[in-house]
Amino acid sequence: MGLSHYRRYFNFKNDTIFPTDCFVPASPTIDQMRCLSDQEQYSRLSRLLKNLDVIIPRCFWFPVSAKMQYQSCVESEPWDRFETELRKKYGTSVALNDFFELTQFSTVFNMFCMKREVFRSYMEDMFPLIMEVYNTLGPRYDSYNNRYPAFLAERYLGLWLRLNRISFVEVPVVRFS
Repeated sequence: MGLSHYRRYFNFKNDTIFPTDCFVPASPTIDQMRCLSDQEQYSRLSRLLKNLDVIIPRCFWFPVSAKMQYQSCVESEPWDRFETELRKKYGTSVALNDFFELTQFSTVFNMFCMKREVFRSYMEDMFPLIMEVYNTLGPRYDSYNNRYPAFLAERYLGLWLRLNRISFVEVPVVRFS
């Protein structure tokens, strides 16, 4: 199963068309799209999934904690509610606050490829959690900040992978404007 984005693409090939991770401030060229849709891309994806459960974009590292980064960019009320729901779900046996307050990385883009059974398990855990936050707060912010369910889901993926000891690999992403 895979979830991707219309302007973001996994890049499984190491070639000269794209640097490791890159942002291309334009629409893709024909050569760039050929590279991203090349059979070698699929072949490498398939080989990775034979040995691992999940493929995600390379995590972003921030000069502050994942929690501080989130709260500095968008409304903090959804984060507070998210933490409350995490404590309800996982109790105090997991150092959830430490995970988000001490780590300076975050899963991003809500992109992944994962084995079907892992996908099902992730969806069964993620949607009730995020929907509880949304059902409590609703769409009370501007259009950007109302994307908080997606922003929270991005961060939850990294935590969920680690809590469930899911094998994963991070790969470069090419982003177009």
